[in-house]
Amino acid sequence: VFRSYAEEFFLQGGGEGFLLFGVTLLNFRLGLAGILAVLAAYGFARLIGMGKVFLESGFYSCNPRLVGLSVGHLFELNALGLFFCVAAGVLTLLVTVALANVFAISLRLPLLSLPFVVVSSLVYMASLRYGNLLAAPAHQPEWLTHDFGLPLPLAGFLKSFGALLFTPSVVVGAATAALILFRSRILFL
Repeated sequence: VFRSYAEEFFLQGGGEGFLLFGVTLLNFRLGLAGILAVLAAYGFARLIGMGKVFLESGFYSCNPRLVGLSVGHLFELNALGLFFCVAAGVLTLLVTVALANVFAISLRLPLLSLPFVVVSSLVYMASLRYGNLLAAPAHQPEWLTHDFGLPLPLAGFLKSFGALLFTPSVVVGAATAALILFRSRILFL
């Protein structure tokens, strides 16, 4: 499960993924939505018989995690929001598997985050039809909005790192940047 978190940053480990999962939990609603979408994708993959190949890397579950984070970012996680999160995670897995075959065999291109873009757009359009799907009142907790007196360029840099996890925050960005810097200076640059 945690390899899907590391896969976004081209890291190949469960330990780094676990740390990134912990960083997403700083904004609890997003962390919950992200892990729920990943678990839904894993559960569905097990149900349809995707076994060892699926579970060995986070390639197929990275995009469901991104969609889960986007659903958690935009919507309140009531019963309908949780359903959207689970359904989007499963749909993203199906789109990822289908497009991975097309891109790898026919086009010889990497898939990257195209399934996330496709399914997120579909979820946003579908959400317009549901009046009970409430928009999230605040995107992040108050304590994550402080810049701690950092110079504007540095605060902007760190917030950009945090935005990769749907939480434009100095704290989240600093934790993410530190993890990437520790793992690979080249990737950080």
